[in-house]
Amino acid sequence: MVFGQVVIGPPGSGKTTYCNGISHFLNLIGRKVAVINLDPANDSLPYECAVNIEDLVKLSDVMMQHSLGPNGGLVYCMDYLEKNIDWLEAKLKPLLKGYCIIILYLLDLQPKSSLNTLTNY
Repeated sequence: MVFGQVVIGPPGSGKTTYCNGISHFLNLIGRKVAVINLDPANDSLPYECAVNIEDLVKLSDVMMQHSLGPNGGLVYCMDYLEKNIDWLEAKLKPLLKGYCIIILYLLDLQPKSSLNTLTNY
């Protein structure tokens, strides 16, 4: 059976620290853990992710290529992920067979952010 966690929170709240700590702990007790990074802005993770959205789309590249700010860039990245959802499904399917716990590390969704007000995510 596969279990999962979704980790969200405001900037600086400890999401990366939590994911690092809990994945280390679970590995120590013999659990197979896969961390999935769905934050295209987080390019300094202290651990390796089983799936990293930055392999598909990276916020800094989007901002530079399309002359977008951080909010517009995040909207673009999430639209791009939605249009390429097959990429994510293909990355996740093998993990469902071999891992006990999958941790989804999500981007920061603030109540008034463009992702919440301009999209249906």
